[in-house]
Amino acid sequence: MRPLRQVSRSLLWSFSAAKHLMVGRVAGAVVFIAGSWSFENLNLIVFLIYMAFALPAVPLIWSWREIATHHPGALITLVSAVITTSYLWVVAVVAGAPVIAPHYTPARDKTIELNVAAMLIGIILVVVRRRVRTQLLLAGCGTIVLWCYLALVGSVV
Repeated sequence: MRPLRQVSRSLLWSFSAAKHLMVGRVAGAVVFIAGSWSFENLNLIVFLIYMAFALPAVPLIWSWREIATHHPGALITLVSAVITTSYLWVVAVVAGAPVIAPHYTPARDKTIELNVAAMLIGIILVVVRRRVRTQLLLAGCGTIVLWCYLALVGSVV
């Protein structure tokens, strides 16, 4: 596993504009201000990025708990399995596991596009259902954002 500082630097340099930003707190909110850069600010940004990757896990856990207690049907279970698999895949990619095509290849771009499409189809299927709708919508949208982050990082670097 790579050291946190190396991961921090790679995440930071993946944003070309982020090199010139400084994070400050104003009234409890995080604000980006042009200025100098320090390692304390770098650690805060890395922490916020890691938290963004952890957020879809909460509604996924809620949805699986609802599925286990109420048995809403095969369609909801299938959508939840697809969203969970896609979420675990994107987390594995960020953790450095070689579970996706090499960087800067069309196969990697297609994999990201197919995962985003699967999430969109899953969200559309969930919208018509009542039970577990909110949890799966939150988890699906969060997973789409994470895949889009990977696409953005892959296109910038």
